Amino acid sequence: MAPVGASERRSGLRPCTGGGGTGRRRERYALGLSGGPARAATEHALMPRQQGFTLIEILVAVAITALLAAMAFGGLNMVLDTADDTRAHQQRLRDLQLAMTLLARDLRQTVPRPVRTLDADTEPAFTAGRAADTLFSTTRSGWDNPAGQRRSTLQRVSWRVQEGRLIRSYHFHLDRAPDDTPRDLVLLDGVRTAELEVIDGGGQAHRSWPPEPTPEQIEQGKDNATLLPAGVHLRLELEGTGLIERYIAVAP
Repeated sequence: MAPVGASERRSGLRPCTGGGGTGRRRERYALGLSGGPARAATEHALMPRQQGFTLIEILVAVAITALLAAMAFGGLNMVLDTADDTRAHQQRLRDLQLAMTLLARDLRQTVPRPVRTLDADTEPAFTAGRAADTLFSTTRSGWDNPAGQRRSTLQRVSWRVQEGRLIRSYHFHLDRAPDDTPRDLVLLDGVRTAELEVIDGGGQAHRSWPPEPTPEQIEQGKDNATLLPAGVHLRLELEGTGLIERYIAVAP
C-alpha cells in the first residue's frame, strides 16, 4: 500500500488536523478546494456564461437603426425644403412690394407734360392701351439728380409686360433723342396676365387713354394731350401668388 502522503498528493486530498479514531480518521481527509481538477470544475460551474447576440438579433438592430436614420434624413430634408420655400416666398413678396411701390410712385408723381417723339409728334402726358404689351406711359416729376447731370428732373417712364416679366423702362432725355435708348428694369417674373383700366374724373373706366377729343375741342384746336386720369385699376395674375389688384390715384 502506498504511503498516505503520496496518495494525498495524487488525489488532491489533504489531511485534517484533529484527534484519532477510525471514524475521525476518515474525516481527516476532505475534498481539497484549493486546487486540482475538482477546484477547476467548481470554478467553471460557478462562472457566469457570456452570452452574445444572435445573427437575427443583429440584423433586426441594423434594420431598426437604418429605419431611424432614414426617418431622420427625411425629416431633415423636409425642414430644408420648407426653409427654401419660405425664403423664396419672402423674396417674392419683397419683389412684389418693390414693384408696387415704384408703380404707385410713378403714378402719383405724374405731371401734365407731353413729350416729343423721334418723328416730332406729340405724345400725351399719360397714355394707356396703345400697345399690346404696354400698360401705361407717363411723365413723372421728382427724378433725383445727385450727380448734377445736365438733364431734367422730369422723367418719361413706361410699364409693360413682356415674356411674363413686369418691366419698368425710362429714357434719359424727356424728349426723344436718336441715341436715347430706354433703360429697362425687370421687377417681377411669372406674370400670367396684366390688365389696366384708367378711371376718369367722373369714375368712368377706360381701356385706353387719353380719350378722343370732342367735336367742340376739335373746333377750338384743343386736344387731350395734357389730360390726366383720376386713377388706375391694375390687375396682375402671378404664378404662385394669384390675383393682385391695386387702385392707385394719379396726381392731379
